[in-house]
Parts: sequence; C-alpha cells; structure tokens
Amino acid sequence: MEEIKISVPTLIGFGIGAFFGWFMPLIMWIVWRKKKHAAYFPFISGIVAYILISLVRMVVRIIFLRGVLRNHFTDGLISGVCEEVGRFLVFRYALYEYKDPKNAVSYGIGHGGWEMFIVYGLNGLSSPALITGLAYTILGMEKYLSYGDLTYEQANETLSSLAEMNIGTSIMSVIDAFSGMTFHIALSVLVFIAVHSENWKKYLLSAVAIHTISDFLAGQLFGSQTSIERMIAGLCETVGVIYFVYMVYQKYSEENVYADHVQQ
Repeated sequence: MEEIKISVPTLIGFGIGAFFGWFMPLIMWIVWRKKKHAAYFPFISGIVAYILISLVRMVVRIIFLRGVLRNHFTDGLISGVCEEVGRFLVFRYALYEYKDPKNAVSYGIGHGGWEMFIVYGLNGLSSPALITGLAYTILGMEKYLSYGDLTYEQANETLSSLAEMNIGTSIMSVIDAFSGMTFHIALSVLVFIAVHSENWKKYLLSAVAIHTISDFLAGQLFGSQTSIERMIAGLCETVGVIYFVYMVYQKYSEENVYADHVQQ
C-alpha cells in the first residue's frame, strides 16, 4: 500500500494554528492590559460569563430544539439571545461601575478569547491534527495503530485527509478565529453602550440580531468547514460590524459629552 506522507510545512501549519488557538487570547489581553492599564475583573468576567452562558445555551437547546425545530436559524437565535442578553446582564449588574469603554474591550477579549481557546485551541483542527500528524510521522503506521483504538481503515482515512491539507488551511483557520474573537469584542462594546444608554432596547436588539444573522449565515452557507470563502465572508462581516459599532460609539460619545456639558 502507498505510504501516506504528511509534509513538514503542513505540520508547521498545524503548529501555528495550535499556538494561536491556545495563546492568541492571552497575548491580546497582555497587550491590551499593558497599553490601557485595563482592570482584570472585566476580563475575568468575560471568561466566566462565556462558560455560564454556554451551559445555559446547551440546556435551552436540549429542552426546546428537537427534531425539525433545530436548524441553522434557531441555533443562531438561541446563541444570539443567550450570549447578548448574558453580556447585557454582566455589564448591568457585575460591571456597571466600570464605565470606561476600555472595560468592554477587556470583557470582549475574555468572552471571545475563551470561545477561541475552546473552539480552536482544544477542539479545533490544529491541535488534534498536530498531535496525530506528529505521532504518525515519528512512530510510523504500525506503532501509531498500536497506541490508538483505530482500525487501519480509520487511521488511513484520517491521515489521508490530513496529508491533503497545507499550511494555508491552518492560516485560514487562524484568521477565521481572530475574526470571530474581534466580532465578540465589537458586540461587547455595543452591549456596553446599551447598558449605559437610554436607547438600551434598540442597541441590545441590534446585538441579538447581528449575532443571530451571523451564526445563521455561517452555518447555512459554510457549515463547519474552513475555506477561503468562509474566511473572506467572516472578515467582511467582522469589518462591517466593527464599522457599525464604531458609528454607534461615536454617537454615544457625543451624547455623553453633551450631557456632561449641560450638567456643568
């Protein structure tokens, strides 16, 4: 049988993807903390909130989404409602005194960073692929099979799919992960504005709608695959959301400056 070869550049790509999946959120937080002297509590709150929100979302899906009720739209709607309402509650009750917008970014790094760590660091393509590829390359097929609970056919299928990948696949995965994390930071700023604005319903509903549509389109059009189309779509979507939130933030800042001026 023909020997399967996983190239060194492919393994390097898996290593790059694994490194960024595990450490990019931490690096971003260290840079942000150093640049803005940001407090730790909003960052930690983002991590804890994501874990709790994920549990609530899972329970809601188990209870309400069964059979035909579960589709890309209902999945996206549940994520949008749970995550954005959860964000709102954290900013309203745990972080209300942290009124500097930099704290919204800190929360977003924690929230989006933990999701990135779970999705791309622990459970994503790169880390398992790196371990599998290295184990096979170093041990060979016979020893590789002896250490795992796989048949030859199963191992052959897995290794063949890895061998077909290249460093570009991992780079796209990293960009996609960074785009998703930035998306969460932008929505955190939007929900922060909702908490501190008289028009809170409008901004909160905007965040829920953006999140729902984003998840729906990602699932409907691309599923879980990593592709150049998904990466470009994700980047365009994130840039659009950042621009929208920036415009909202500009208006929010102007209103606050005016209010402060009137009070004086």
